[in-house]
Amino acid sequence: MVFALAAGALYGVNWYSKSKFIEAYNSYEALAALQQNAAFVPGAADNPVRDQLNTALSQVLAKETSASKRLQLSSQGVDLVKQLNAQADDIHTTGEPVAASITALSGSAGSIGNIYNRSVMTGLVTMAKAQQDTIQNIRALTYRSNFEILQIFNHILADKGALTDQYTIELNDDIPSVEAEFNQRQNGYLDLQKNMYDMSQAFGKLDGTK
Repeated sequence: MVFALAAGALYGVNWYSKSKFIEAYNSYEALAALQQNAAFVPGAADNPVRDQLNTALSQVLAKETSASKRLQLSSQGVDLVKQLNAQADDIHTTGEPVAASITALSGSAGSIGNIYNRSVMTGLVTMAKAQQDTIQNIRALTYRSNFEILQIFNHILADKGALTDQYTIELNDDIPSVEAEFNQRQNGYLDLQKNMYDMSQAFGKLDGTK
């Protein structure tokens, strides 16, 4: 009888602790979704600001573009880079509450009542932290890409719209490193999508929906 009561009490503690973790995870998930959306915006194919920037950059680097047109496009390009940096800033802004929710999630996973589900819960916390790291890398690479493009526009502005052969050579020499950074960011997006899926599957098994 005493054993039955003890087992019942333990079950009650476990159920309560698990429900509190699920509640904490749902709160985390809602906040994380905002940060995920913010992370995807700068590199999205249908991002109108990025599309305008790529068009302006392509025209600036075209030999047939006049110096006056390059100056105009470069000035517009500087403003577009500022807009893209503002989009990257949103990644940080939306990430601050996510970091706090991960701390709360970690604390809940460590509750003594979650001993039976701790490995799954701590796994989710680990994946949440990894997702934060991936998103921060995407943000850093976005700023880096924007900075390099800004340097081109500023160079053209300083040269009063001229595109010299020497500068063209320098830009061509930089292509491999620029492509490497682009691929690194694209791989970051792939990692983010995989991590989101893995977290969804793991949590689904925990709450019984998978």
